[in-house]
Amino acid sequence: MTIDRCLALLVLLPLATAAGCGPSVGTVPVRGTVLVDGEPVSGVTVQFSPVTGERPSTGFTDDSGQFVLRYNKDIAGVLPGRQNVTFSWYAEEPDQKPTPGQAALIATHGDQRGKPYEVEISGPTESLVIEVDGKKK
Repeated sequence: MTIDRCLALLVLLPLATAAGCGPSVGTVPVRGTVLVDGEPVSGVTVQFSPVTGERPSTGFTDDSGQFVLRYNKDIAGVLPGRQNVTFSWYAEEPDQKPTPGQAALIATHGDQRGKPYEVEISGPTESLVIEVDGKKK
C-alpha cells in the first residue's frame, strides 16, 4: 500500500465513523425504575436478556431506583423483543448485607436463582416501571 493510500485511510476512517457508518445493532433506548412494594430499589444491576439468545443489555439502579440500559460501553439501549429481566447485587464492603428491597429482588428474580421477570420491548421506552411484590417468594 502506498503512503498516499495510507494517509487517505487515516483521514477517511475517522470521518466515516463520525458520520455514523460504523456498525449498527438495532438497539432502542430504555430507561426505567425498579420498585419493590412501591419503594425504589438502589444499587442493583438490571439485565435484559432477549429470549432469542442475543446479547443482553445491562443497567444499574441509582438512589431513586432508576436505570438506563446499555448494550455495551459504546451503544445504549436493548434489542427489541421479549426480554428476561434478572437482578444482581454485589456487596461493596466485606460484611455488607442487601437491603430488604435488594434481597426481595434477588430472591424472586435473581440472576443465579429465581424466575426472570418478563417484559416486551417494542420500541424506545422512557419510563418502564418494574414493580415486584417483596412478600412473594
